[in-house]
Parts: sequence; structure tokens; C-alpha cells
Amino acid sequence: MGQTTRASGISQVKNGLWMASAWLLISCAATQPEDSQQVASTEEVRQAQEAQAEQAERIAAEEARREAERRERVLQEEVDRLAREQAAAEAAREQAEREAAEAQRAAAAQRRQQQAQAEQAARVAEQEARIAELEAQLANYDAMIARQEEENARLEDAVLAAEELLQALTAEQNKYDNLDANGEPVEPLDKSRLSELEAQTERLIDAAQSR
Repeated sequence: MGQTTRASGISQVKNGLWMASAWLLISCAATQPEDSQQVASTEEVRQAQEAQAEQAERIAAEEARREAERRERVLQEEVDRLAREQAAAEAAREQAEREAAEAQRAAAAQRRQQQAQAEQAARVAEQEARIAELEAQLANYDAMIARQEEENARLEDAVLAAEELLQALTAEQNKYDNLDANGEPVEPLDKSRLSELEAQTERLIDAAQSR
């Protein structure tokens, strides 16, 4: 593209020079004689045209060089811009990868924490259920012990009543050791007391055995 621009510039300069030369020839033909002066003028025009053409070529070459340098600078600036954009995109990609990795680590840590909390809650619930079960068993044992103690108390009352009845029977039996002339105990028997003790003993035994 630089060569095309250069050729176009040279062509335009040449066209301008040829037009200037033509006007110069016309002017010279009008003011000088048509013989020797015309030959000298033609040579001078030719030399002037060659000089102008060389100058035009140099100007066009300089313009082409400057245009090439300008295009090279523009191209280099574009390359530098693309390199900066690529570096920025690479940095952004690396930053996004780091953030994604950090987010994954944070999510994994959160999942582990949630799992640990869930396991801890399950263990606590299991322990609480076990404690409630043990408390229920303990309450049953307490109720059994209370019933057993109540039964033991009834049995003790029955034993005491039996012992008291035995003592009363023994006392009444001893009365037969002291009889009067009719063969009756001197001290009368307390039959109502014996009946009462016997009935009480039977009630306590029946109550103890019914449990």
C-alpha cells in the first residue's frame, strides 16, 4: 500500500511538471526567435523537467517514507494496545480463577462445617434420647422401689402384728398355768383381744400377698 501511495504521488508531481514545462515552452516561443533560441530553450526545459522530476521523486519518496513510518507507528501502537488488552484479559482470567478457587474452598469449608454441625446435632439428639430413656427407666425403678418399699412396710406391719399376736397368745397360754379349783384360769382370757389381733394379722398378710 505504501508503494501505491508513492507511485500516485510521483505521477501527480510529474503531471504538474509537464504542465509547467508546456507553459514555459509557450512563453519562450513567444519571446525568443524561432531558431537557436528555440533549441536552447528546449534543452533548458528538458533539464528543468528532469530536475523537477528528480525533486518530485525525492519528495514523493520522503512522503512515502514518512507515511510508512506513520503506518508503522500506528501498527506498533495497535500491537501494543492488543498486547496490553491481552495481558489485562490474562490477569482478569487469573484473578477469576483465584476467586473461583477461593469460593470453592470456602464452599467446601462451609459444607464441612454444616456436616460437622449436623453430626453434632445428631449426636446431641441421640444423647438426649438416651438420657430421656434412662430417666424413664430410672422413674420406673423409683416407682418399683417405692412399691417394693410399700410392700415391705406392709410385710413389716404384718410381721409386727404376727409377733404381737404371738406374744398375746403366749400371754393367754401362760394364764392356763394358774387355774382355780374349777380348772379355769385365775386371770380371765382376753378372747376379744386375741380375735382382734388375729383378724388384723390376716388383713395385713392378705394385703401384702395381693401386691
